Amino acid sequence: HGTSGVDVQVTAERLILLDTQPLLSASLLLSMTGSPVPPSVHSHENLLEVQALQLCALLLSVCHVVLLVQDAAADVRWWRLLRAAQMVGHRLP
Repeated sequence: HGTSGVDVQVTAERLILLDTQPLLSASLLLSMTGSPVPPSVHSHENLLEVQALQLCALLLSVCHVVLLVQDAAADVRWWRLLRAAQMVGHRLP
């Protein structure tokens, strides 16, 4: 993966584009395995899902349009993640 966290690009038309790290990605999970896991999360898989939920909630709360791109067939985890992020995002100030 090329992006880590969130990258920002501003176009000449003053359009702000946000690019995030891959969410629920095996490569991101592999890069996390060398670091310790916070006690509240219990596993690297849970930490990956919490980070994905945080990024999705952020994007859904600040963006007018969110484009989701995946390299495989539709995955149920994505729909669950988006639904949870939408519920969390409505509670953000």
